[in-house]
Amino acid sequence: MLSIQDLIDSKFSGEPSFTYTYVQLAAQAAAILIAGFVLWRINSYLNNKRIAKRRRNNFFETNYSKNWRK
Repeated sequence: MLSIQDLIDSKFSGEPSFTYTYVQLAAQAAAILIAGFVLWRINSYLNNKRIAKRRRNNFFETNYSKNWRK
């Protein structure tokens, strides 16, 4: 376990800290995941809208195909 003195020494030792880089990388990864999810939902919405708008083909809608499970 790090003591407070060790934390103070590491903070003011002059060595470069990579904390900002890691936080920035994590923020970019989170932004990519959120953007991907939003794009996926938009694509799903548009695809469902396109499928609902498509005209059904009556060729296969026969009396047998409607009642074959009975």
